[in-house]
Amino acid sequence: MSDESTNTESAPSDATTPVAEATHDEGAHDAGAREERHAEERHDDRHVEEPHEDLPARGADPRPYIVLTAIHDANARVAAITLSHADAWERAQKAVGGKAIAGMDLVELSVPPRAFTALREKLQRSPETCAVYDLFPLAAHLGRTTRKVAGQFLAAEILWALEEQGILAGIPLNIRLDVPRAWGDRSPKAVHEKLMEGGALDLTEGAIEDFRAIKGSWDQVS
Repeated sequence: MSDESTNTESAPSDATTPVAEATHDEGAHDAGAREERHAEERHDDRHVEEPHEDLPARGADPRPYIVLTAIHDANARVAAITLSHADAWERAQKAVGGKAIAGMDLVELSVPPRAFTALREKLQRSPETCAVYDLFPLAAHLGRTTRKVAGQFLAAEILWALEEQGILAGIPLNIRLDVPRAWGDRSPKAVHEKLMEGGALDLTEGAIEDFRAIKGSWDQVS
């Protein structure tokens, strides 16, 4: 397993602008900045606490937990994404077949349109494609919030790899992972270390073999 810019606006400068009007514009700008900060805090607060789940102890359940990752165009229509997700979920279920898994989640990672277009073209997908999917295995003891972060991280690695190859040169990724505030440092390195410490990829040989079979079926299902 291997952050997001905010757009600010400033009033145009004008030597003839009255002082009172300029002060009003600055106040509006400050208010807008405060709203952006508050929105950021509200977004963070949604991920502070881990939802209660009856989870197995670490290593107690040898089955893999499957995450279906969806990298999607941030500007795509909700209806189009919903239909795309439904098709991908059905494809994933067919791929799993009768294999023993601990469960399956769909994890989204929204990216800017230019970055998604570059990914779509790299994978030679049609212009109508609004999301790109893949499957990954995780340890069964992870909670829902951690699974989400792990899935997003695994999906983001695909984009980071393209960036290193120069395919996304000049295209801002602005990738945001839904990392709980309690984790502290949200850099990719810190998130990776946190996931490894939590045993995100603690998989038995049997789980790895089962996932390889699932992934092989996934790649073959149209």
